[in-house]
Amino acid sequence: MSTPTQQATPVTVSIDEREGDLCINGTHSPLDAPGMDAQREQAVSRLRLLARLQRTAFTVTISGSGDTTMLDIDRQGVVTDTTPVEETPADTAIQETAPDDDTDDLLDAIADTAAPTGADAPAVRPEAATRRFGRRRVIVAFIAAGTLLLTAAGVLASRWYVSGRHDAAFTSCQRASKDLAASRNALRRSLTDSAAASRIDTGQVRDPATVTALRQARSQADLGGAPECATRMDTAQLTALAGKLTALAATADGRTSAIGVAVDAVVASRDAKALADAKTSLANAVKAAQGTLDSSHGKVADNATRVKLQQAIDAANKVLDDKGVKTAKRYQDAQSSLAGPVKGVNDSVAAKAAADKTAADKAAADAAAAQAQAPSSSGSSSSSPSKRRSQTSGSGSSSSGSSTRRGTSGSTGSGSSGSSGGAPSWSVPGAGSDEGNIGGSDPGL
Repeated sequence: MSTPTQQATPVTVSIDEREGDLCINGTHSPLDAPGMDAQREQAVSRLRLLARLQRTAFTVTISGSGDTTMLDIDRQGVVTDTTPVEETPADTAIQETAPDDDTDDLLDAIADTAAPTGADAPAVRPEAATRRFGRRRVIVAFIAAGTLLLTAAGVLASRWYVSGRHDAAFTSCQRASKDLAASRNALRRSLTDSAAASRIDTGQVRDPATVTALRQARSQADLGGAPECATRMDTAQLTALAGKLTALAATADGRTSAIGVAVDAVVASRDAKALADAKTSLANAVKAAQGTLDSSHGKVADNATRVKLQQAIDAANKVLDDKGVKTAKRYQDAQSSLAGPVKGVNDSVAAKAAADKTAADKAAADAAAAQAQAPSSSGSSSSSPSKRRSQTSGSGSSSSGSSTRRGTSGSTGSGSSGSSGGAPSWSVPGAGSDEGNIGGSDPGL
């Protein structure tokens, strides 16, 4: 039995703007690429792959947009663009092929089986028998050719189906690999963006559990490695790998989302604590400012400073009572507005205290000076009358002595004169004094 030479398989491709069709020996396959050029490329790509896989050559006729293109694709997938010289008539499309030895044997067997034998066999002329045998050979040839074509079409269809599934699995695997790469990139970006929040300490937040959750989410960011899609893999392997890559991408997306949620929780907890701390600090500042205001009553040099402080306290209390405050800066600004008025009151209190001290020191100095001058004035006044009394007594004594002496010597007029001048003034001489000594002054007595 001889082996027939393998001929190129005829392929027809019909291209339209909306849809295309690839037909191989009656097996149709749709072209889903958008546009005529894309459909042409898709058809040629499929045929080249099929030629390499099946080691089959193709003669391709591509029709569309009113023109026809002829292509030859060899077993290695090399494409040659050919232009037909002339159209082949329709009635010569089917050519009779001389049967080989196996076909002759088949025809003889069919003829022997179909022809009657024995006495019932009619007499057949040699010419009629020759024509009948020739027709049988043609019929058998057509049947054998049809059988071969159907078998080849079935094999091609099966291989095309398997190749199509492999291509689809490989495409799906590559798509899953790209999705995983995008998910990994997003996860890496979330790690970078959450670095600042991860440095927030538990003492800076209202709920320390948020810090723990963020650290745990960041620690689970490593997904490990993943295999790559390869054309040498079969359809089942590619399908399984695509499922694994898709699951890894979903895991990466979930961990990216978990990091984002944890970051938001940490930041919100930190802001809540900062807001509460700022409000508490403002309340303490208002309380201290009110104490300064109360204790400074009547102790300031300028009461306008206390008015300003009261206004600042009222404004701070309004901020404390406001339920719509969302940022710590609002409380911090209100607290800062109290510092100036409080300092003004304290400065005014210090100024008045200094003035009062100066006035008190001056009053004490004046009192001390006045007290120091009081004894010297009193001594001068008391010594002057004594001196005058001594001088008066001395004169009286002299006069009395003189009068006595005159009286004693017998001068009546002098004595009368002393008597008539009023009460006599007697001077008692001191001890040891010769003056006024009666015995001494008148020796005759």
